[in-house]
Amino acid sequence: MSFVLLEDDADPRSTMQEAFVMINASDEIPILSDIPNEKHSLSAIKLSRQELNRERDFRCQQQKEERLQLQMQTQRLDMYLSQLRESSSKMQHQRVEAERLNKSLTKALVAEKKWSKSLQSVLDKQSPTVLKDDPVAIRREIMTLMDTMYHEAKATVDPVNGAAASIPALSCHYNVRLDPKRGPTSQLTSETPLDCSLDSSRELLSAMFSVPDPVQPSLKIRRTRAKRTYTEGEIEKEFTVDLGGSRMNECLDGVGLLRRHSEDDCELVIWAAISFHHSGKISFRECSWMAAARSAPSTDKESVIRVKYRLSAEKAQGCTYINGEHIDQVRNHALQAIGAKMKAKHHMLQRKMLIETGRQDLASFIT
Repeated sequence: MSFVLLEDDADPRSTMQEAFVMINASDEIPILSDIPNEKHSLSAIKLSRQELNRERDFRCQQQKEERLQLQMQTQRLDMYLSQLRESSSKMQHQRVEAERLNKSLTKALVAEKKWSKSLQSVLDKQSPTVLKDDPVAIRREIMTLMDTMYHEAKATVDPVNGAAASIPALSCHYNVRLDPKRGPTSQLTSETPLDCSLDSSRELLSAMFSVPDPVQPSLKIRRTRAKRTYTEGEIEKEFTVDLGGSRMNECLDGVGLLRRHSEDDCELVIWAAISFHHSGKISFRECSWMAAARSAPSTDKESVIRVKYRLSAEKAQGCTYINGEHIDQVRNHALQAIGAKMKAKHHMLQRKMLIETGRQDLASFIT
């Protein structure tokens, strides 16, 4: 660097000082590191842009995935909603159909009750001779008797409202109820407490009825003509009964049906029969149930067997004498003979049950 001093300069010293200042200033050479590196700055800017792009791409990818998941979830919810709507429609249809079916069943039940009452009325008006010649009607009436006895037995073994709610006692009652129109009706009821469980009582009944006999414990069979098994635990027999007695023997021909029900709270043996005097002018109806159930004091270790038997007779209208004897005397003689055999047979069964379950002390009270 050079300076030229002009001769006409008014203040050469000040000019020199300014020149020295400029020279000193020009002597300060900047350090290389202090000079900005343009390449370094460009690379840093480029890297920051790449990071920003990566972050942006990452966020975009996340948003796409979230959007896809939301779309899939929306599709699932739509499918579930459509299924619910379809199910609701089906349930509504089923509800309507169920209501219609219920109404139709109610109407059918009412009609069935009316038909049953009408049929029973017709059967009640039938003469014993007519009924004797109609085996279908005989079996239908026997089935009706058995259904009635089943519901009666179930009500008795009810642990809350039935006889099963009370403490059982060794008993046997026999009575005859007189009806001016229908004549005498005999009935026997008994309770036999056993020192064994319900399962043991079931086995006891199974042993007693191992060969099902429709006339036990009430009638003595002299001859069995036919035996037909209809369903499990249901057997029908035709039989002849010898009434015996001091007078000339009377024979009754009839049909009996035996049915067994093994249920959780009890074991039921139900029997019903219709027999006829040889003249066909008198019919005899018998029905009986025997129920083994748990005893009220100790439901696990004790049980009780209850029995109910009912016997009635029906005579033909307009008939007064049979072979020279009044029809009422013939009927009463038969009822007395059947009742006596039934009581003796039942007492024997009571003693047998008590002895086999270890209650010989109670068996001595039965006479």
